[in-house]
Amino acid sequence: MKRGRGDILHTGNFRHILILVTAIILVSLLFPSFSFSSEGAQTISGRVDYINESSLFINGIEYPLARHVRVTVSGERDFDITLATIIPVSFINRARVYIEQGYVTWIVILEVQQ
Repeated sequence: MKRGRGDILHTGNFRHILILVTAIILVSLLFPSFSFSSEGAQTISGRVDYINESSLFINGIEYPLARHVRVTVSGERDFDITLATIIPVSFINRARVYIEQGYVTWIVILEVQQ
């Protein structure tokens, strides 16, 4: 009978290990859905036909702007500017736009006509 009782304890430990492994697998499968890394950002390049305080049109499609949009002018030395600086121009010849969760989060200006 002692042998049978040892098997019962072993089976109980196995069940706990199995539950723990299952929980780890489930958490690892669900974890990427909560990731907000820039690697998941969609990138679109082209001409920005129109930009205002709330949205921008690139390649004929409208995208809403995130609350705090980063705007960078690319050149020999990259530098950031405010959205209010580029809005009066209202268009950009060439830009790279980063979109996360449906909102434009970063605009990299590659070419602007003065």
